Amino acid sequence: MTIDEIRVLYEYLRGESAGAVMVDVGAFRGQHLRPFLRDGWRVHAFEPDPEKKADLQALASAFPALAVHALAVSDHPAEGVPFFTSKVSAGIASLRAFHASHRESLRVAITTLDAFTAEQGLSRIDLLKIDAEGEDAAVLRGMPWDRLRPAVILCEFDEAKPGCPPLAEMATYLMERGYTLMISEWQPIIQYGGGGGHAWRRFARYPTPLEDAKAWGNVLAFRDGVDGMRFASAVARAVASPDAEEVPDPSAGNARPSVTAQAMIAGLEADVRFLKASRSWRWTWPLRTLEALAARLAGRR
Repeated sequence: MTIDEIRVLYEYLRGESAGAVMVDVGAFRGQHLRPFLRDGWRVHAFEPDPEKKADLQALASAFPALAVHALAVSDHPAEGVPFFTSKVSAGIASLRAFHASHRESLRVAITTLDAFTAEQGLSRIDLLKIDAEGEDAAVLRGMPWDRLRPAVILCEFDEAKPGCPPLAEMATYLMERGYTLMISEWQPIIQYGGGGGHAWRRFARYPTPLEDAKAWGNVLAFRDGVDGMRFASAVARAVASPDAEEVPDPSAGNARPSVTAQAMIAGLEADVRFLKASRSWRWTWPLRTLEALAARLAGRR
């Protein structure tokens, strides 16, 4: 099974669109931006790779609320910094050469979220998504915590990447700033690029040990705490929804595909796993209801 954490957060944050702001560090081709843009969010997308930036600019022509920035982001500003890309996987472009296939392809300018938010006059960030391939912790260190705390943060942990801090260090950094954390744990990466793909394992409240010491994944940080039932419902809707890159643009006029029974089962079972992990008496009734419904849909009873 796989899961799209950004899609989960989109479902969790639906209804927050009035004046909402997303900052996407490592926006790639913009596949995760579309649902937020469609709902009226203002989005700042950082992508230093010229090829990917071209796709983002094409998207911006349809969505004026999207601002594209050809900059890398870290904890200190700099100019002319080597940027590495790979022919094995377009998704591992990075300021860090952590894979044998990495080759320096260009030089980029680096900004910090402190400098950028001051320049833009941003007084709120509703979702900060970081996918900086090894630079996530540095991006967080460049955040102006004394004047701006994003409502929700998504960032990656992967100790296999050189220079990446352990999950515990990144989690402690965020908890010290008042965030409630969940982790999305994925099974260890076998290879980048073609073949296989990555396999998702679970969501869990932090602190919790990883089920596999070599696992990687994402930290989901909530400034104002996390609503367990709301999150479980968001997971179910995300599993039952199309992939982020398949969400139709407003101009396309395409309706979403209908929810399949298989997707409903997967979503309900995700709810059950989450509620069991919460170990709270408040979940007893919805947990039993979800277990029974999932079992009936799967034909087990």
